[in-house]
Amino acid sequence: MWTATCTACRRILERREVTIAGQPAKFFSVSQNQPSPLDQLEPHLYWLVRSPFFADRVLVITGGPAALPGRGQLERIVATIQFFRPAPPILVPTRTKAEVIASVSGAGRTITRSEAKLMLNREFERAYNAVLGAAASGPTAAYSGTDPDTLVWVVALTGSGFTPMKGGPPGFGATRTQTPWAWSIAVLPAREPYNWGGPSMGGPEASWPAWFDQLVDRGT
Repeated sequence: MWTATCTACRRILERREVTIAGQPAKFFSVSQNQPSPLDQLEPHLYWLVRSPFFADRVLVITGGPAALPGRGQLERIVATIQFFRPAPPILVPTRTKAEVIASVSGAGRTITRSEAKLMLNREFERAYNAVLGAAASGPTAAYSGTDPDTLVWVVALTGSGFTPMKGGPPGFGATRTQTPWAWSIAVLPAREPYNWGGPSMGGPEASWPAWFDQLVDRGT
C-alpha cells in the first residue's frame, strides 16, 4: 500500500477502526519521505476493508493529500461504498493453447520445448509466490495487479532468443546488458482483451523449470 520500506521514512499519523459497507475496516493517514514535487502529495489516506465475498482479498482505498479541503468529501464518498456479489469467473478461453504458444514463439527465437497451462491468475500467483518464498534470495512475493479471477495462459519455454534487456532505461545513465535466458515463463490473457501481459520470468539454467509442472491446468 505505502511504498517506504524503512520505519524512519514512514510515519503513521492517524489510525482508527471504521466501518465500510457494514464491514469492519481500518483507516490510516500515512506520511512518507518523498522527493519534490511528490512530497506535496503527503500525507496520504488509506482505508483497508476485507471483501465480504472472498476471504483472501482486501480492498484498499487511497486518496490525498490529507490536508486538502476536499478530505471531508472523500471520507463521505468512502462511506457510501457498497459491495455486490461478483459474477463467477468465465473458464472458457477464447484463445487456444496453440495460438498463445505461437504468440511467444516469434522470429529470432529457437524453441526446444514449449508448454502452456490454463488457470486463474490467483492460482498462478499463489504458486509463483511459493517458489519465491522458498528461494534463498530475491523478492518474497509478487503481485501482477490483475484481477485474481482473470483466466490466463501460463506459457513455459526453453531454448534461446528470448533474452530480456537488463538495467535501467535509456537516458538514465544505466548500462543495458543482456543476460542469456535458457528458460522463460510468461503469463498471458486467455480471453479478450489480449493487449496486456502478466509477469514474466526466466533464467540462464539450461533445464526445464520443474515448478511449472506442478501448476494446475484447467485446460486438460
